[in-house]
Amino acid sequence: MLIPNDLIKSKNSYLSRHMKYLLNGVLPFYNFLFNYLI
Repeated sequence: MLIPNDLIKSKNSYLSRHMKYLLNGVLPFYNFLFNYLI
């Protein structure tokens, strides 16, 4: 049987990894857009 704490931990690590990829993808795009507009 899975321990809920391990499940939560793995889910949190997945979410943090996903957010990191999202930020790495989105921030440079907005930075480029900002530099292009100004």
